[in-house]
Amino acid sequence: MKNRFYQFQRSLVLLGKQFLTDIVKRKLLSIVLLMVVAGVVYFAGVKAGILWFLFLSFALYDWDNRIIGSFGIVSLISCPFLIQLNYEVYAENMAVNAWFFMVIFVALQMINFIRHPESVETDYEKA
Repeated sequence: MKNRFYQFQRSLVLLGKQFLTDIVKRKLLSIVLLMVVAGVVYFAGVKAGILWFLFLSFALYDWDNRIIGSFGIVSLISCPFLIQLNYEVYAENMAVNAWFFMVIFVALQMINFIRHPESVETDYEKA
């Protein structure tokens, strides 16, 4: 059990290093991204700004889309527990967040398929 935990911890550290190196390497893109997100926060609010920041950063830096999908699944799994604890408002917010994360995940998958069409395997290619 400890071995899996250390492996998970090491993969998170490597993922964080990749995020930081991508942001530092593309300084102009990072500045433009932050300006766009600041505009979204100003006009639409903090929650919309965070969601747009996640979508644009994962789309522009070509990071692994499964992280966003994991956020959606965790948000969806938390809903029944919040309802059981009589936190209906929080459960509704988490359900909306799960929906947003899943929409972002599907959009990122479509972008990934357009960027890397060779990674798509069809049933005809396997036969």
